[in-house]
Amino acid sequence: MGFRKPGEKKLGGKFLSYGKKATSKTTFLLTFPKIAALDTETGMSFYEGTNAGKNLVLVSNSQSYKSFEDDLDDISENYEEYGVETFAVDSVTKVKENLEETIMLIDEKRERSKGKSVDETNLSIRSRGRIKYVNKKLQNMKIDLSTRGINVVDIAQAKEIKEKQGDQFVLVGHEPDMQKGSEHDYDVVLYHYTETDGRGNTKFMARVEKDRLGVFKVGQTIENPSYEMWASVFDKRKDKDTLNVSFVQESEDGKHRYEEQQELDEKTWKDKFAILIPTLEDDKKKELMETLKAAKITDFDKLTPKKREDMIKIYEQFA
Repeated sequence: MGFRKPGEKKLGGKFLSYGKKATSKTTFLLTFPKIAALDTETGMSFYEGTNAGKNLVLVSNSQSYKSFEDDLDDISENYEEYGVETFAVDSVTKVKENLEETIMLIDEKRERSKGKSVDETNLSIRSRGRIKYVNKKLQNMKIDLSTRGINVVDIAQAKEIKEKQGDQFVLVGHEPDMQKGSEHDYDVVLYHYTETDGRGNTKFMARVEKDRLGVFKVGQTIENPSYEMWASVFDKRKDKDTLNVSFVQESEDGKHRYEEQQELDEKTWKDKFAILIPTLEDDKKKELMETLKAAKITDFDKLTPKKREDMIKIYEQFA
C-alpha cells in the first residue's frame, strides 16, 4: 500500500451492538442516517413505513452469507447513487449460523460419500479454516466500506459466559455471538440491557465496552443510546478526503502470492530455473547463463553446500 502523510480523514464508524432480546438494539441501529439494512430476522419489517424507520433507504431480507457478501459489494460500488450513509446487519449471529450450517452440510455430504455416519460428523479443521476465512473477508469488506465514509452497524445476539465454580457453572458475563475475535474490528462496542426504575418503568441501557471515537469511557453506562451521541465526531470530518482503501483486495493478493510461493517452494531447483528463464528478457537470460557458468553451476541436482548457496543467491538476484 505504501506510506502516506497523516491527517484527518472522512471515515465511517464501525459499531457493534449486542445483547439479549428486547434490549433496543434495533432501535439504536435505526437512529443512524440513510441506512441500507440486511434484515436477517425480519425484525426491522415492523418499523418500515413508520417514523422509527424513517432512516431506512434499502432493506434486504436474507440470512445467507453469500447474499451478505453480494449486498456489501453492491453498497460499496453504488452507495453514492443509492444515497446510503450506513450499512447495517441485524443480526450477524444469523449470518454466522448460516455459514456454519452450510459448511456442516458440505462436511456431512463428504462423510456420506465415504460411507461414514453423518451423526458423528464434526466440523473439520479445514472447514473451520474456511469459516474463519469467509468471516475475515466479510469483516474486511465492512472495514473497506468505512474507509469510504460509510457507517457500519452490526447487531449480534448475546451469548452467556459461564465459569465452573465448585461443582456448578456460574454466569459471569456475556459476549457477542459471532466469529471469535471479530469484535476487535469495531470502533464502538455496546452491550445492551434493560433496567427497571422505582416506578416499574423499563429503561434501555448500554454499557460501553469500547469507544475508539473517544466519546465515552470504557465501562460507562448510557441510557437510550443513539447515533447522535457520536454524530459530532463524523460531522467534523465530513469535508475531508476518504481513505478509500481495499483490505479485501490486499488480503486476496497476499493469499495468492503466498500460494504461488508455496507452489514454487515445492518445486526442484531445476524446475524453478525452467520457470524463471522464459520470463526474462534476452539480455537478462544471457546474463543469467553467464553468471551460472562463472559460478560453475552446471547440474542443479549435484551441488556442494557452497555452490547451492551461490545458486540461491543467483536465483534471488534474477527472480
